Amino acid sequence: HSMAHQRALIVAPHSGPGDTDESLQIQNPTDSLLVLAPIILDGEAVGIVEVFQDPNRRSSAQQGYLQFLTRIANEASRFLKNRQFREIRAKEELWDQLELFTRSVHGGLNPTQVAYLIANDGKKYIQCERVSVAVKRGKKTKIEAISGQDTVEKRSNLVTRMAKLADKVLKHGENLI
Repeated sequence: HSMAHQRALIVAPHSGPGDTDESLQIQNPTDSLLVLAPIILDGEAVGIVEVFQDPNRRSSAQQGYLQFLTRIANEASRFLKNRQFREIRAKEELWDQLELFTRSVHGGLNPTQVAYLIANDGKKYIQCERVSVAVKRGKKTKIEAISGQDTVEKRSNLVTRMAKLADKVLKHGENLI
């Protein structure tokens, strides 16, 4: 009920649906007074704060609990909205960085130079320590660039095996991470 109507309320001990004129959709089978306040984000209840209190308190004290809990729920709503905003800003910054990255990648025509740019600058976007770029020309797959390396030793055992692995992965059409 509190979630559906998006307002705070007090539920008496041992109460349930139909016990009040508002026809509560929640039950309180406990001996405690239940004080509820929804956490609202963009007009939608995304959570609820509930506190169990002594039912023998004065009505004014119960209303004080309700006001306090409403303030707490409002602070939680503000926190969630700020967190959502920070996440959106971080995503926007990432998209801006990716746009700059793609522009710089498309700015060159030399495949080896572009491969090194992708390997060295692309690692931060895929969040890994080392990136290798494989290029397939005809039937031959070659490792064109390895991040952090000035050159690729094409005949080294590791590079030739990596090229064979890349070739097998390309034949299957699946990603290899």
